[in-house]
Amino acid sequence: MAPENRALPTGSTSRTAATTGLVRLPVWLCALQLILAYEWLLSGYDKLLNPGFDADLPGELRKGLKDNPYQWYTAFIQQVVLPNHTLFAVAVKWAETAIGATLLLSAVLWLIQPKTRITALVAWGACLALVGAAVLALNYFFQGATALPWIDPAQAYHPAVDIGILVPLVSMALLSATVQVLRRHERYWLVDPDTGAVERGGQARAS
Repeated sequence: MAPENRALPTGSTSRTAATTGLVRLPVWLCALQLILAYEWLLSGYDKLLNPGFDADLPGELRKGLKDNPYQWYTAFIQQVVLPNHTLFAVAVKWAETAIGATLLLSAVLWLIQPKTRITALVAWGACLALVGAAVLALNYFFQGATALPWIDPAQAYHPAVDIGILVPLVSMALLSATVQVLRRHERYWLVDPDTGAVERGGQARAS
C-alpha cells in the first residue's frame, strides 16, 4: 500500500510564503546580474562576429605590453598567450558569451522560479561564470596597463576606478550573495506546488 503524504501542518503554507524571499536572490541583485550578463554577451558577440579577431589578437596584445608596469603579466602574455594566441582567441570569445548567457539565464530563473531545482543548479553555474568574469576583467585591467585606483590629482578628469576593477569587485560581491542564498535554499522547507509534498533541499519526504 503506497504511503500517503503527511498533511501539512497548520501555517506551513504561510511559512513557505514567508520564507520565499529568503531562498531567492533579491530582485536588485538579479538586476545587477542582468547588467553584467548584458555586458559579457555584447563583448562575446562582438568577438564572435568579428572575422578578424583571431588574426588581430596578437597585435592588440603587443600594444598592451608597451610600458606595462605589470612585468609578471607581460611575461605571461609573451611566454604563454602569444605562442598560443589562436587557442586563447577562441577560448576568450566563447567564454565571454557563455558567461553572459549563464548569468542571464540564472537571473531570469531567480525572478520567475526561485524555488526549483533547476534554478539552484543554474545558479551554481552562474557562480562559476562570476569567477570567470572576474578573471577576464582583471586580465583586461592588466592589459590596459592601468594603475591601481588611488588618490591621484593628475587623474581628476578621468574615472577614478577603472571598469576592469569594478567588474571583478561586483562579480565577487554577487558571487558571495548567491552562495549565501543557495545555502539557505537547501535549509528551508519548501512545498512542491504540484504535489503538495513537503520538500527540503529538493528532496521530498515520504511519511
